Amino acid sequence: MNSFNHYAYGAIGEWMYRYMAGIEAAEPGFKKIKLQPRIDTRTESELPAGQKNITFVKASYKSASGLIKSEWSTENGFVYKCTVPKGASAVLELPVTGSKIIMNGKTLAKNKYEIVDGKAVKELEAGDYVFEQK
Repeated sequence: MNSFNHYAYGAIGEWMYRYMAGIEAAEPGFKKIKLQPRIDTRTESELPAGQKNITFVKASYKSASGLIKSEWSTENGFVYKCTVPKGASAVLELPVTGSKIIMNGKTLAKNKYEIVDGKAVKELEAGDYVFEQK
């Protein structure tokens, strides 16, 4: 084989950005972004012998609208960090793992997001965000 530039490798990378990190274009040029990180919720009995859950993901993507960041960790509760570039907006679909959601250090009022299929859905403007669930 002469090249590692093969579709199969690109498909794996695309899957990791789209599903693990949850970065996806909701409109052309990433003017509107869909952020929907998927955490590893498999139980020990569902994992192959000797394998452990994925406990963190950190990704960034240079889009036409700017740098998009998506990072999550389940090592000390669920923490999700993201960056929406200037001139863009995002729809966040965050898995609900706790009884309250904290955004940038403040408890997020229940009227500031809605629950759809077990996910907290919230519109985000450009900026940096840190979400924690307790």
